[in-house]
Amino acid sequence: VDPGNQLVVEEVATGQRRVLATGPELGSGSHALSPDGRHVAWVKAPATRALFDATTGQRRDLPGVQGAPPPHDLVATFSADSRHLLVHGGQSYVVYEVSSGRIATTWRGALGLAYATTPPLLLNDGRHVVRFGAGLAPFERLDLSTGARVPWPSAGYSRSLEGLGVTAAGRLHVTGRGHGVRTFDLAQSPPTTRVRLVW
Repeated sequence: VDPGNQLVVEEVATGQRRVLATGPELGSGSHALSPDGRHVAWVKAPATRALFDATTGQRRDLPGVQGAPPPHDLVATFSADSRHLLVHGGQSYVVYEVSSGRIATTWRGALGLAYATTPPLLLNDGRHVVRFGAGLAPFERLDLSTGARVPWPSAGYSRSLEGLGVTAAGRLHVTGRGHGVRTFDLAQSPPTTRVRLVW
């Protein structure tokens, strides 16, 4: 969102800018660009959940969850393959199918590590998230449809985790201070280390 309260997308290669929407309300809330560059999400408590086509600017309003208490803040994140959108705030988690706009999965309640150091990452299946925190087993995969948790081994991370990301192919990259980069195969339970790069 630019200083003129315009929701703008810009082509990196050409510098071409497109204004998707205008309004003072756009200056607050959470904004997210899908990895494929085709959609922009804008969410704002208590009830705004909007998805914009990054080419045409067409807006779709996504449904809320009946009976869910309005959280004090909302955050939007896309899955790496851009097929799902996670909207979460407080103890409310809602996953949408981007193509249809329908709700795919919901969960309400405490979820994840008590001292999570990163926001949840939505995996490509649209059902599981990954959260990281401190401790001997610093990360877990969480099933949003059941609340079940799959703890992962620490894989030698005894210091702070600095970054993480999921690829469109379903691989998880984790960086840790003094441990370099590790790639995990998310198809395994618990995931197995595929590559380790240390510097």
